[in-house]
Amino acid sequence: MYNKSDLKDKTKEELLEIVLNMQFCNVNLAAEIERQKDEIANLKEILRLRTAEKFTPTSEQTGYLFEELELLADIENQTNGLPDSEQIIVPAHTRKKNKKRENSTLPSSTPVIDINNYEDAPATKVIDGVLYKRVEDKTIDKVYIVPQKYVIIRDHYLKYVPADTSDNESNSIVEFKNKDLDGIAASQNFIAHSIVSKFDDYLPFYRQEEIHERAGLIVKRQKLASWIIKYYEGLLPLEKVLKKQVYSSALLHKDETKTTVLNVRTATGKVSRNSFMYITLGTTFNEKESSFHTLVLCEYIQGRSTDVLLDDIKRFNYKGPVITDGLKQYLHIENHGTCWVHLIRGFKNVLKATSKTKDANALKLVSIYSQLSAAHYDLVAKLKNKELSKDEFMTQRRALSEPLIKEFYEMIDDIKCKYPESGLMGKAINYALEYKPYMSLYLDYVEGTPDSNCVERIAKCWATGRKSWLFSETVDGADASSFFMSLIETAKRANVATNDYIEYVLTFAPYGSTDEAEWEKMLPWNIDLNRLQERRALIATAKVDKDRTTPYILCGNSR
Repeated sequence: MYNKSDLKDKTKEELLEIVLNMQFCNVNLAAEIERQKDEIANLKEILRLRTAEKFTPTSEQTGYLFEELELLADIENQTNGLPDSEQIIVPAHTRKKNKKRENSTLPSSTPVIDINNYEDAPATKVIDGVLYKRVEDKTIDKVYIVPQKYVIIRDHYLKYVPADTSDNESNSIVEFKNKDLDGIAASQNFIAHSIVSKFDDYLPFYRQEEIHERAGLIVKRQKLASWIIKYYEGLLPLEKVLKKQVYSSALLHKDETKTTVLNVRTATGKVSRNSFMYITLGTTFNEKESSFHTLVLCEYIQGRSTDVLLDDIKRFNYKGPVITDGLKQYLHIENHGTCWVHLIRGFKNVLKATSKTKDANALKLVSIYSQLSAAHYDLVAKLKNKELSKDEFMTQRRALSEPLIKEFYEMIDDIKCKYPESGLMGKAINYALEYKPYMSLYLDYVEGTPDSNCVERIAKCWATGRKSWLFSETVDGADASSFFMSLIETAKRANVATNDYIEYVLTFAPYGSTDEAEWEKMLPWNIDLNRLQERRALIATAKVDKDRTTPYILCGNSR
């Protein structure tokens, strides 16, 4: 700092240098002030976004994956019509027509019994001085739940003893079809019930244990887990067949979600946080039936390195298209497409952070994707209904989608210089530009979709169940869990009831066989449920042994 007396003693050149230095400092200070203003604005955006978000991991926030697009489009439509002045045109009031209430239903095979609530009712009755005669009764169908019922299945297996000795038991031979599984003190129906209860109804084993105990059956959760792992080991050939079929599909969707395995530890002894459920969904279009043939493969993996995620793609020499959420490791796939929903999420975050004053550009970009998604799924519905052929579907989808994608990226190019790169909008724009080469791949394949919602929904199912069962204790348990999750999700997409399918597989699987053709018969579109119904009809004839007074001891082949 200089005072007046100091400046008097300075030469003209020294004074000029001081002025130039001060100007330089002012420029630097002004730049620093602008930088700090941008940083404050970005921090405010982030604070508003974090305040608005649900308290769940970002990878499991599926609220932005589905039907909010129509809502945002409505907001955008209202915003576009506003003039520059303060005058606001309020749109006319409209109200959606109430949907017709759906009645509760049960299948036609449901048993029915008539209950007469009035015995010896008179044929006529006087009410308020008026004579009424009795006609046909008013009937109301009501649902009734029969509590869980247990049946003892006494399986018979051939047993032989030496004919020339009296020591029969120690030298006896029993012919089991599968020794490891036939000796279990639980039927395939019971195991299937436990599997579906856990992986489709999200009931952990400790809660199943309590439910069984309440009904009079004592079975420990450890025993349930042990039985399920044994069946998984017997069904390993089916897992190989399923994986082979998945990687023979025309198109794959991939995603992964976190899981916890207690026995997998880090070098410091802590439970690893690098365990994942790896989800692959294979889709092939059946042109004859105008339907999509879909298989689901869930696998336990340790880590998300490129080598781990792409291992099966290389092993099966898969060259088809793969659509993912845009995780960097997937970009090494040659024929790769990225999910539009994950791309558009950044712009939705901007709208959340600016909830009171919607960013018009972000709103417009979201609206364009809304139209893109609607165009795809409207045409898919027509394709499934055989209103369009495969070629017509591909042509019309491209004709509707390409102009929207072009409009989207032209707008991105126009506005990218208006936002700082460190802000929410700047980051969303940079993400969109980075993934631009991958956003149109789905248009080249009839199985392609503009999003990866199909695998996100499976990840959501796993995340929902994970909140109940929390963890797997061992890697074997994680492998078994992922396998049965694969069967359940595949059955859903084949429109086969999950409990029927799992029980069928456990009951009729060709255990011990190495013939792939035999195992392919266990895939949901190849099974014959009449075999299962015949078995259930036989078991339905079970009767109580009225002479028995002692409880049944269920110890399997341990005695």
